[in-house]
Amino acid sequence: MPPIVVCSVTGRSLPVLEASVKTYCPDVQFISFMVPRTTFGESYNKAMSDVFKDHDEIIICGDDTVLTPTTYKYLMEDVTALKAVYGDKLGVVGSHSDSAAWRQNIRYQNGEGNSIDRYYGKWNWELQCRESDIVAPIFCWISKKAFQDAQFPPTNWYSDDVICLDLNKKGYKNFISKSYVHHVGAQTVGQDFSKLNQEAMGWLCKNRPDYARMWFGDQAVEEHRAKMDTEIEVEYSVIEPVKKHLKICVYAISKNEAQFVKRWADSARDADLLLVADTGSTDDTVEECRKNGVDVHEICITPWRFDHARNASIALIPKDIDVCVSLDLDEILEPGWREEIERVWSDDTTRLRYLYDWGTGLQFYYEKIHARHGYYWHHPCHEYPRPDNRITENWAHTSKLLVTHHPDPLKSRGQYLDLLELSVKEDPKCPRNAFYYARELSFYSRWEEAIKALERYLAMPEANWNDERSYAMRVMAKCYEALNQPWTAEAWLHKAAAEAPNTREPWCALAQLYYRTHKWPDCYAAAMRAISINKRDLVYTSDPAAWGYQPHDFAAIAAWRIGLKDVALEQGKIAIELEPNDERLRDNLLWYTGEKVA
Repeated sequence: MPPIVVCSVTGRSLPVLEASVKTYCPDVQFISFMVPRTTFGESYNKAMSDVFKDHDEIIICGDDTVLTPTTYKYLMEDVTALKAVYGDKLGVVGSHSDSAAWRQNIRYQNGEGNSIDRYYGKWNWELQCRESDIVAPIFCWISKKAFQDAQFPPTNWYSDDVICLDLNKKGYKNFISKSYVHHVGAQTVGQDFSKLNQEAMGWLCKNRPDYARMWFGDQAVEEHRAKMDTEIEVEYSVIEPVKKHLKICVYAISKNEAQFVKRWADSARDADLLLVADTGSTDDTVEECRKNGVDVHEICITPWRFDHARNASIALIPKDIDVCVSLDLDEILEPGWREEIERVWSDDTTRLRYLYDWGTGLQFYYEKIHARHGYYWHHPCHEYPRPDNRITENWAHTSKLLVTHHPDPLKSRGQYLDLLELSVKEDPKCPRNAFYYARELSFYSRWEEAIKALERYLAMPEANWNDERSYAMRVMAKCYEALNQPWTAEAWLHKAAAEAPNTREPWCALAQLYYRTHKWPDCYAAAMRAISINKRDLVYTSDPAAWGYQPHDFAAIAAWRIGLKDVALEQGKIAIELEPNDERLRDNLLWYTGEKVA
């Protein structure tokens, strides 16, 4: 049984932790280190190096934790099962807790009253083990091999993020266990959080600039650098990635998109190769490609599916290409795209995550830039590039906008539904396309079928992304409202808000439902809750309407209805600032100012 290893500065919490270990896992060795006040990473690296002389695996434990009767048992059950699948590529496996990083702390995910007594009233999804890129080391398992491949940085903050992402780059998989541990009081309480953050950023800028840009953005990193003295600035210039002479191919599939070819090709001129696989155009697409210097090939995919077409296009790319940029004909590359790829792409990089503008005010991070070798497209529709299991996937990141989508409003979605149905049959455990299929059914107003598909998605163990689950619940509410069941729709929107409480979208949807049903106090409360949320995550589940005038409009109307005229005027003005050409908003403002009366 792996020993439990603890580092402590004051030792004041150790007696309670040690008592819980002796009570709930008395046969497990408990090793504690009293260390001088140093960084988390330095303390644990030294302690783990000593313990790994005698052990091949250990449990890292925070000194401010308390075990439950099943903490150790459930963690080791999950580790045993995961080792059977991932072998020596199993990274960090950690317990979840009542206080940890947001992505790990699932205690705050409210849900239906589905607790089970013998598990101390936990939600059902807490009894599942799930993959996570980052795991907080409050109570976590790690092997000697993984520790040798990636150690903690000498920082307090972001040390767990760095070791986990470093392991990701080396092909390891990290998981959050069904095991639960109480996190009773962080030792950083009372310390200067801003100072801890700046200290970590200094190390990250110097040693992991790609992580620093991913977490803080280019502007914050540059501002931090500007504060450093001349000597440190010189050091930074040394570690700035050297511009690489990469061979880059921009590739696409096409059918009857002649109108977009020149714009597409012009945006990608800096590529070493422009390649299009045409799948049967009857317009001038092929001729336009040749006219604009594009290497165009005519291919046939029957029966049609997007992934086979894209895989055929990859096969046409010369083997000496380093980087492949998948760019649809109705997309364009933004100026400076090549320089940015060369800046962040390292010798061992295989994939790039970058900012993408889908149009209609929606931006999120996308992942369709990949190495020439080791990738294939998967799914008949809403296809996605996947790595071959024999390669180690290493990610680069940039917060720069590289690709902008200019969708064709006349383009048919007619084939999507059948292809999504096929996708779900082929890969029944994929939550991504299970949700897309359910959503597509709602686009066709097939409400009952959409509800069944959404229920199936929400019941999938793999469907564990809060934002997407919340989005699915919003679609569920839309279906029930269309079926004239507003009370059921309301219940689902409350579930959506509980699933992702710090996102505006479910609160705006609730405000809209209450607006339609004339429940003015509830409408006001939901709209103001939405307005209070200021951080917008760059994910596809975001709704641009929720971040525009909509919540302010609902708040103004509801405030007026319940007699809060000052609030109505304030929110009405904000709504107009965000949508100045809307005549209805302008007319409403006349009511709020008293210029218009009944």
